[in-house]
Amino acid sequence: MKAIRLLALSIGCAALVGCMHTVIGGNPVRSPDKRYRLGVEIHGASAKAYTALTKKRVYLWLGTNADSNQVAYIDKKYVFTAADLEWQVDWHGSDEVAVHFFDYGDGVYSGDARKAATPSNHVATLTFQWDTQASKFVERK
Repeated sequence: MKAIRLLALSIGCAALVGCMHTVIGGNPVRSPDKRYRLGVEIHGASAKAYTALTKKRVYLWLGTNADSNQVAYIDKKYVFTAADLEWQVDWHGSDEVAVHFFDYGDGVYSGDARKAATPSNHVATLTFQWDTQASKFVERK
């Protein structure tokens, strides 16, 4: 009986390890006038190092800065193939924001690359602009 429990526990742990993945982000960046905030959360591939060149799921949220009664103007999922995927939020006033995604190559840790002044690879740029007629942010293609 003890052997069966040990086997079941081992199988359960192996299943959990295979499903684990790295999650980074979550700290929203506020607009210059503090009315809006944009948050990014990135999920790496299951059972792979985050620095490996894999598909990363990017969850992006753009909405009001209120702690209660928040309004979400953008709540989308994107998928990018990248290594240690990083991003930079660039507010152009309060009516336009760009999010630049980049990495430093397969297997390269971004912290080491920045210290060595290694140039980054552009992965994608997402731009959102306030649409006065629709009274919301829209993605600009």
